[in-house]
Amino acid sequence: MLCRVILSVFCVIFVCFSKTDAIDDKTLTGKITYAGSIKLHADYQIEISLNDISRMDAPSITIASTIISNVTSFPISYVLKYKPSDIKLTNHYSISARITKPDGTLAFTTDFNIRIDFEHEKNAPIDIAVIEGDQSKSKNN
Repeated sequence: MLCRVILSVFCVIFVCFSKTDAIDDKTLTGKITYAGSIKLHADYQIEISLNDISRMDAPSITIASTIISNVTSFPISYVLKYKPSDIKLTNHYSISARITKPDGTLAFTTDFNIRIDFEHEKNAPIDIAVIEGDQSKSKNN
């Protein structure tokens, strides 16, 4: 009898502490857009990142990211999962996209901050406009 009680308590504790993380995840969704009409190579890699940009004069901290591959045209739909426990309402966040060629060189990128307001979150899709990678380099010259 005591063994059954101990086993039952263990099972309850195990179930309470083994919630799957996926249940707690939230998502940001939207499309990656490009102003022109261009075909992508299927071997390009698309990375969407949610970043904490709160720290002054320091690199941003990646909160969540996802990789999409085998896409050949714009717009590109995305779903980015993140953990609400990683979000601090006092911090500032942005979302960005990078599209790289198989050799790692930049093909397309976001060239400005797309701020995410978690305090007034409305679950609206967030579109991410990208430019060709070499355009971002020429802007800085």
